[in-house]
Amino acid sequence: MEECTEARKAVEAWIDGELGVGEEADLQTHLAACASCAGEVEERRSFSRGLGSGLRESLQAVRGSAPERRALVDRLTAASRPRLGIAPRIAAAVTLVAGLGIVAYTLGWFRKSDLPVARTATDDPETRARYARLLDEIERMTQEVRAQLPSKEEGTPADWTAALELATLEDQLCQIAYREEFVDPPSDLQRRVEGAMRDLGGSKSWIRAGARRSLRSLPKEAVPVLEKVSVNAGTCDRWFLDRLLDELRDGESAEQQKVVVRHSQGDEEVEVQQFGDARVELVIAQRGRQQKISARNMTDLLRRHRDTCRRFSISGFEGWVAVGDLASGMDLEGQLGLLFRSGESVDFAPVRSEAYAGVLAKRLTDAAQVQDRVRTIESKFRQAEKVVSGLDPDEREIRRIRSKLDALKSYVEAVQAAKR
Repeated sequence: MEECTEARKAVEAWIDGELGVGEEADLQTHLAACASCAGEVEERRSFSRGLGSGLRESLQAVRGSAPERRALVDRLTAASRPRLGIAPRIAAAVTLVAGLGIVAYTLGWFRKSDLPVARTATDDPETRARYARLLDEIERMTQEVRAQLPSKEEGTPADWTAALELATLEDQLCQIAYREEFVDPPSDLQRRVEGAMRDLGGSKSWIRAGARRSLRSLPKEAVPVLEKVSVNAGTCDRWFLDRLLDELRDGESAEQQKVVVRHSQGDEEVEVQQFGDARVELVIAQRGRQQKISARNMTDLLRRHRDTCRRFSISGFEGWVAVGDLASGMDLEGQLGLLFRSGESVDFAPVRSEAYAGVLAKRLTDAAQVQDRVRTIESKFRQAEKVVSGLDPDEREIRRIRSKLDALKSYVEAVQAAKR
């Protein structure tokens, strides 16, 4: 009985996404052997599915955009899920509370700006107000950068780098600032793509972040549908969609690409490989024994295994690997592809600098002048990386994103000026 009690507590964390890998494995083992706990878990899932379905049907007539209605459904469903073991009458009461939430939304008691809920670690009104103003400012800056990016036909790799970094910053902001659980996309590809495309043109960064997440998960069969509906996408989104279409059409060959560097150091052999999907493997061989280290991307390897990389003089960035004096890498287009596939916080600086230098080189013949301009614009990004002390972690990261958006705006302006 005590084991069942612990298992039910673990289910709460599992459903909320807070359970570790090892703990989840233990929970699954218990559920496989305990019909009582497994039955209650399924009952809870069934309740949530039914509640979510009912809320969606009820909200069809509610004013507000489809993304806002979906966000409200998810929030009400999550808030109304019964805890394991509660009485059915309490579950019914929770459902009633959710229904009252629908009425409140219908009557306009919830403002659009309340969806989704911005997170902050404090209940202090002044801090929350400062936090809200900061998010509003970021939304405005995001729109300003998006508006400055040129069309695909008029753009350069420097513009594509800016568009990609802007999308990454929006995705990071969504993960840090908002409690947002995106609904599962419809199974019908046509509806799924059309819905994501509508959201991609939304005015809020969290809506666009959800759309990109959905689009990235599309199968190869969606290419014809995506090709058809993407022609009317906005300028900034065309960069993302064109890259996504390339990945969907040529995904297998992209994964087969890789950068490899091998180096001997004393009696040790070192090999670093970065694959086309951005994964990195470091293999250290000594006296017939091997040690293998894996990372999501090059940036991840250098951050998490700093001492090992320093020991073997390993450096580089996405698409460029160096071990000691030996180096190997992809061209700029290949590096951009890796940045697109990595899906994590990566170092844009090397690719951004190379792309900007390429634009400047068409106007300036003095290489020293080119590098001086590149260093000047990159100094703003280095400044943006500095941590603001005395703030809660969420606000500190959001302020960093705000500073990087300001630097990105200057970068876009500098690229456009270099073209004229």
